[in-house]
Amino acid sequence: MSSALFAQLERLRADGALVLLKWDPERVVDRCTVVVTRSDTDYAWRKDSDDIAGAVAEAVAAYWAAHAGGAG
Repeated sequence: MSSALFAQLERLRADGALVLLKWDPERVVDRCTVVVTRSDTDYAWRKDSDDIAGAVAEAVAAYWAAHAGGAG
């Protein structure tokens, strides 16, 4: 995963989001999970995927679409 994606995750964290990245060795398909939540807005987003970078990019776009005030 690129440093640019990590920088985007840091921007989500700074905006109040909780970000969880998980790699599950027990799964054969969709081994990675990306979760983004923000408790003060009841926002929750989750995706299981084999492409962690793609899932993170999708999570970042979905977060800023839902929280347009801090659009990234």
